[in-house]
Amino acid sequence: MTPRLTRADAQAVYSRLKTLLDGGVSIAEALQGLLAVEDVTELLTSDGAQPSGAPMNTVMEIARLEAGNSYSAEIDQLAQHLHRRIINSLGDIHITHYFLTRTIHEHNLTPAQAWLVTVARDMAYLNSRTGERREVVTFKRGYLEMAELVGSGRYKTVQAWFNPQWEKQSRGGNITQFLSELDVQDTNSYADLRTETMPRAYRVLLDEPLDANGSITVDADGSNSWTRMAGLVDASGSNMVDANGTALNTLKHSLNTQKINTSSTHPLTGTQHEKAAGTAPAFWDLKSLFEQNNVHPRVQRELLEANASVQSFVAWILYAASPQGRRLSDPLGYAISRLRQDPSGNPPKPFHRFANLPPAELMMLINSTPAERFEFRQPVQHPLSHTWKKAMGSHNPRLADAREILFGESEEN
Repeated sequence: MTPRLTRADAQAVYSRLKTLLDGGVSIAEALQGLLAVEDVTELLTSDGAQPSGAPMNTVMEIARLEAGNSYSAEIDQLAQHLHRRIINSLGDIHITHYFLTRTIHEHNLTPAQAWLVTVARDMAYLNSRTGERREVVTFKRGYLEMAELVGSGRYKTVQAWFNPQWEKQSRGGNITQFLSELDVQDTNSYADLRTETMPRAYRVLLDEPLDANGSITVDADGSNSWTRMAGLVDASGSNMVDANGTALNTLKHSLNTQKINTSSTHPLTGTQHEKAAGTAPAFWDLKSLFEQNNVHPRVQRELLEANASVQSFVAWILYAASPQGRRLSDPLGYAISRLRQDPSGNPPKPFHRFANLPPAELMMLINSTPAERFEFRQPVQHPLSHTWKKAMGSHNPRLADAREILFGESEEN
């Protein structure tokens, strides 16, 4: 899966190479000359040479086109080196393991459709740890730009993907589950409004839709295709998404584990209480939890103004750490995502019962569950002990992440 050059970049590289070849140097010397350029982005500026008409997805194809029968291992090595320099200079695009192994197949996406979703997600922004999201992307040259990004010479192919007849004809997947078209604001500022080049804006689905035996399949516009139980995998899946490339079945969460003192105010009594990281507070306070986990201030404000339920937040964290949420890679981002959908919604039973417990009792239950199969923890006497073990399992390494989010440390002191 060698990353391709865009059509524009391929044409620019070909133009530069062609100029050197016309000057009388060999193909190997021309490639060495391009490799010697200090700023690789200079190679991506075309001097106006006309396209060759042949496919040029990589530097290797460009070199092979010009070398013909004289193409050698040395030329191939130089071309590969140049291709890697160009690709690496443009940064990384993170694709989740779940998207590659499950989503593409289960949603019948063609390779070009899958790549357009990937590029759109890269153009958008998701910080799974803080909950900050920018989900709207704009292609200023519309279908034509989108076609160029996936290596297609026909913008009408991309246009057809958004036609309901596309999926009915079994020609590929329903890309509108991932890209939901929006009205472009201030179209009067764009001089070109032809069908192929008029600007188009889309809301991008940054979360992976679960399969039919999971919880919920969520389209880019926020609607549900089908629902069997509550659930929504985060983009880090790990997800593209989270766009940090964490593993599918792990709950990696990087938080500040330094001991800090935080102060919160009870919403009813107005009393202050102090809490050291890693200890149970006297009561749950959503603002304190957000601050403890460095949630983006704009997201904090949005959820607090919506009177989001702190019990719902705690419940979704526990759900994400349970066997039912085993496909969720980022419990904090997932819980925030669910609160933004429904500020007072509850996950499946019995997680809301756990969230209604005093924090000290919930910490006791979390601490009673070993991380590994043969690790021993002292059993606790609690009315919900049996229910807890049934919901969380006899051992559960993911509870360390829940403890870190809720209490400030992943391990017991």
